[in-house]
Amino acid sequence: SAHIQLSSLSRFWIEPMNKILIARFFSVEYVGFYDIALRLSGQIHSFFSAALTPLFPAAAELNKKQGHAKVEELRIRSLYYSYPLIVFFYLFLLLIMPDFIPLWLKTGNVRLIVQTTQIFLLATCLISLAVPAYNILNALGFAKSTFLLQLQSGIINVAGSILLSLLFHFYGFALGFLFG
Repeated sequence: SAHIQLSSLSRFWIEPMNKILIARFFSVEYVGFYDIALRLSGQIHSFFSAALTPLFPAAAELNKKQGHAKVEELRIRSLYYSYPLIVFFYLFLLLIMPDFIPLWLKTGNVRLIVQTTQIFLLATCLISLAVPAYNILNALGFAKSTFLLQLQSGIINVAGSILLSLLFHFYGFALGFLFG
């Protein structure tokens, strides 16, 4: 579907736009802090997203052969198993980040990177929790709705990042990602 592709493309532009804004409002050094935090949290989200991708064809097949009631059972079952695992894993990472990142990074503003990573982990946890519903909605033909949601999220991310950075400097920018 064109809407699924547009949704992917809309997410593609957020990261470079945020980096340009960070360089403009703060400095290039902060782009590095942002990128480290984003890469760490993004890898975790990619893992859960990939693990939950089979929901798309499963939901489409169930809907075609057995109707919405079976898709609803799939949705409930997927949430029953995925939510506790996702939440546990992200909570574990939130707790170990203050000790993990200093093992890896010995110089620079390690505290800022740790805290930014924790903010991004909270955001990607929420995004990961939405993956089952997102895949199922796309499978049921609601790609336009999920695209519009992605577009709204991107707008909120950029606007929130700019506004919150005025109040909380770089942390405000990171919080914009959380609210987007």
